[in-house]
Amino acid sequence: MLKLGAFGFVRYLFGWLQDLCAAFSPYVCGVALVSILFASVSSVTERDMKRLVAQTSIAHMGLVVMGLFVFSESSFGGAIYLIIGHGVTSAALFYLVGILYDRFHTRDLTVYGGLVNLMPLFCSGLFFFTTANAGFP
Repeated sequence: MLKLGAFGFVRYLFGWLQDLCAAFSPYVCGVALVSILFASVSSVTERDMKRLVAQTSIAHMGLVVMGLFVFSESSFGGAIYLIIGHGVTSAALFYLVGILYDRFHTRDLTVYGGLVNLMPLFCSGLFFFTTANAGFP
């Protein structure tokens, strides 16, 4: 749903209300910055894996909104690139968290210590998509 909202910005809002978007861009960028900071700080203490992925997803969409409302060609391209990359990584992370929940019936991060000994291939995939979600090239 978050990516669909960003698509709505690109497709409809910027197409129909360009002058209004330019006038309100400092305010929208301010709200996006607050959402990035709040979601990032609140995700540091999160123990539920699904909520952690959701909060980082909100922070990423704040970056997308800020990139769209800066109105430069490079920030617009970066926002589109982040939408596509985030769509892949967040879907994969939600899928992997669902697999863990089906197997262990908990999403608490403190329970999963030593998981690499039980599921090494799964943990390497989880590590790959976690680093991709963090923006590691």
